[in-house]
Amino acid sequence: MIRSVIDSWLARSVLLAFVVSCAPSSLVRVAQSGERAALAAQIDAKLKAGELSAGDVREISRTMLQFELASAKDGDVVKRLDEASSCARLIVDFLDERRRRHDDAGARAAMMLLELGRLDPSEVRDRSNENDADWRAVGVRGLVRDGDAPARAKALGDPDARVRRSALRAIDAAKNATDAARLLETAQFDPETINRHQAVRILATFESVSGPEVTALRDLWESADEILRREIATAWAASNGLFANGGREQLIVLLAAGGLSASAIAASAAVARFHRVDKELDALAVATLERALLHGSRFDKVHALSAASATDSKIVHDAVLKLADDPDAEIRLALHTQLAALPERRAESLAALWVFARDHDHPVAPKARQALARLGVRSVLPLLERDTGDKNAEVRLGAVDALLVLDAGPRAAKVITDSDVSVRTRAVCALGR
Repeated sequence: MIRSVIDSWLARSVLLAFVVSCAPSSLVRVAQSGERAALAAQIDAKLKAGELSAGDVREISRTMLQFELASAKDGDVVKRLDEASSCARLIVDFLDERRRRHDDAGARAAMMLLELGRLDPSEVRDRSNENDADWRAVGVRGLVRDGDAPARAKALGDPDARVRRSALRAIDAAKNATDAARLLETAQFDPETINRHQAVRILATFESVSGPEVTALRDLWESADEILRREIATAWAASNGLFANGGREQLIVLLAAGGLSASAIAASAAVARFHRVDKELDALAVATLERALLHGSRFDKVHALSAASATDSKIVHDAVLKLADDPDAEIRLALHTQLAALPERRAESLAALWVFARDHDHPVAPKARQALARLGVRSVLPLLERDTGDKNAEVRLGAVDALLVLDAGPRAAKVITDSDVSVRTRAVCALGR
């Protein structure tokens, strides 16, 4: 009981220190109290009077973010921290206080500080042998010295996936060539799909990889699923070391086969980004992208469309334009969002996006409105403001982000008092930045 009172007092102290650091406005004082109904009424009154500024919204949001964290019950603190991860720099003081408690939320706070570079790895490395997996993961994340390679290798065999993921992040930070073999083992044997994929991505960033790693990835290819193959193909193209020591030849074999797979499209996208001067590879990549755009699935077309912007091939450009008649609205939305960035196509594509945006019952309407915002179209503001009250939580949050893109944060202010605490926390995180 006493511990609970002390912890509550400490959390409230962090909140109070944040709020009194400057003279609080009446809106901030209401936000500090957590009285959402009263705050909603004041926000609405300020909006109607045209008196709610972007600075007001930022200040209220930061206060509400601190309130949501400080008032969360023990079982919900981790959820709130996860929801606030994109604006962790705003809550460093709270994180620093919370990491001093030896529970799952304390571990999450410590990990967030490590990722921010606001906690010295030397302060947590001794926790790498903890019984508690959350804290063991924190300790492993601190194993970034060259001499820690054996400890990182050991952690990659930990029974808990969180610890193994933390070991991968430590390897990524350390960039030690001796970790390459362990990454290959993880890519082959780790039971978690996300860890296998991440191991290949990290390997591709190593400058010292060469022939043995290419051979190992080629052997891994035979037993890999299509998603892992996509990562391997991208690594062959994206890594100079892999590309120069056999990766190029593997890409030619893959693309010359003439298939239509996620790995072939990924390889073509990577070639378009990194190796357009390689005429043989570029021609194979162009042919693959054309097939994907004309004959692929929705997944194939969307990814090929994204890759198409990296090439100046007329063949690919013509295939892209044919998507204007595609029966899939998601494909047409992606097409016109991309084409609208081109001066010669902007008017036509904006008109197509407006057709979607104004049809409130169309499944892609919210995405179209958000796309228009990213393209700088301010006349979409009233529709986005309406979306902040949509029954779908993701639509409300998407509208917040889109309004911020257009520097119209005050028009998203109603989401600060949203009835869903998860939406509320994510919204004030965005609005407080």
